Amino acid sequence: RLMHDKLIEYSSENPSLSLLMNDAQNSQFVQNKQVQTLVNHKVKVLAVNLVDPSAWVTVIGKAKEANLPIILFNKDPGMKAISSYKKAYYVGSNPEEAGKAQAKMIANHWKNSKALDLNHDGKMQYALLKGELGHPDAEIRTKAVIEELSMQGIKTEQLALESAVWNKEIAKNKVNAWLSTPQNNIEVIISNNDSMAIGALEVASEKNKTLPIYGVDALPEALDLIRKGKLAGTVTNDWRSQSRAIIDFSRLLVKGKMPENSQWKLDNRVLRIPAMSIDRGNISDF
Repeated sequence: RLMHDKLIEYSSENPSLSLLMNDAQNSQFVQNKQVQTLVNHKVKVLAVNLVDPSAWVTVIGKAKEANLPIILFNKDPGMKAISSYKKAYYVGSNPEEAGKAQAKMIANHWKNSKALDLNHDGKMQYALLKGELGHPDAEIRTKAVIEELSMQGIKTEQLALESAVWNKEIAKNKVNAWLSTPQNNIEVIISNNDSMAIGALEVASEKNKTLPIYGVDALPEALDLIRKGKLAGTVTNDWRSQSRAIIDFSRLLVKGKMPENSQWKLDNRVLRIPAMSIDRGNISDF
């Protein structure tokens, strides 16, 4: 929703652009139909957040047939997709980088506070809230955060790992079940995004449990909770910069110009927005 609003805001700053928004309702079939409708409508640029990243063959194929520039964003289809068409671009964060940044922050807190090891066994007992199963960001963030914790010398024990589909309310149900289990022993809750982390925090607060909880996205509500010392930390998934880049790319492509020649630093028509961890130590910078 936040990215949706920023795309509208930034496009309104460019009088030469007319933005047509479509909601695929999490259906690749619906999205394919919408893309074809936009092609038939003779739009000048397509920007698509693929429902299923593996569907890039169909979506890029439609753009290629019409000789239309296409900007894929958020869900990374991989370099094979971008290389398949000279007018294809990708804008997004690096999910592995986000997972590693989250892990380094968690490791730093763990190493500097013996009180976090509630049972004093030298291991971090954690529970992890995963995004949508199969979503590349969810899969990669999950893998990267655990691998990086190990690289940081943290011994871990996974007590729970469940998908809450990026959703706060589903996360609350999951965490309520976890914390209602006798001797759950959870010491840290790791979340693939802020919405699920905030849901986890609400349940923990209701049960009078103080646990370090970490998210990803740097949502305004999450930043406020970090300032108040309630949420342990988050990682930027800079949707503002991603939205700005998509609109800037579109503006240039409409004019027949190349985004490679803009202020954005692309690598093989791919723009990666850097991730950064945020906790109480640097929250004043945000």
